[in-house]
Amino acid sequence: MDEEQFKKSIAETLMKNTASTIFNYLREMENNRNVYSHRWIWELLQNARDACPDERGVDVNLIVDKNTLVFQHNGRPFQIDEIVNLICHGSTKGPEDIGRFGTGFLTTHLLSRKVVVKAMLATKELVKFTINREASSPDEIKILIDQSLKECRLSAKPIEGKIDVTTEYLYEIQDGLAEEITSGITELKNIIPYILALNNEFHTISVKTEREQSVFSLSEEKQSDGYVT
Repeated sequence: MDEEQFKKSIAETLMKNTASTIFNYLREMENNRNVYSHRWIWELLQNARDACPDERGVDVNLIVDKNTLVFQHNGRPFQIDEIVNLICHGSTKGPEDIGRFGTGFLTTHLLSRKVVVKAMLATKELVKFTINREASSPDEIKILIDQSLKECRLSAKPIEGKIDVTTEYLYEIQDGLAEEITSGITELKNIIPYILALNNEFHTISVKTEREQSVFSLSEEKQSDGYVT
């Protein structure tokens, strides 16, 4: 048996299985949209939480206007295998990572089947590419994965100067989702104090819409009885 041909067949089979998993998961979410409709924000926050550097908390920005939703953070850069995992919907995550690039990230495609990704790599490079899940079959998903991988690789360029945002996901909002997104943001703002209190991985969470901008962070206040709240 030819070893190279054998390895090629394994890789092809794994990619077909991955494409089939993505296609079936997206279809399940669309068929049960009422169950998954608000999960996008929690999956993005988990993504940022998992990227928290050891030395500090991560800053998160959520920016929404009429046509787009942008999620940014300044967490640790991507390793090469992580960026490939994001594109290919791999399932390998570190034991401490609770949501990074597993099936959970696919939930964000309820906002848009296309996501423009800008990311800093641990190799001191920047990449920009589109993850496109607009497909009517697993075979089409596979073709789109290959296109994203190629675009990512070819877009890599050395970093020049200081980088304030290490990861950005841009979603072009689908028609009819404005109310769903507004509801998700309202839910987020109501629970942000609890998120910050229970997760020291977050430093600040900023929410900016066409109407307002809010920045949330924890602060300590010493009471007259000596207790810190």
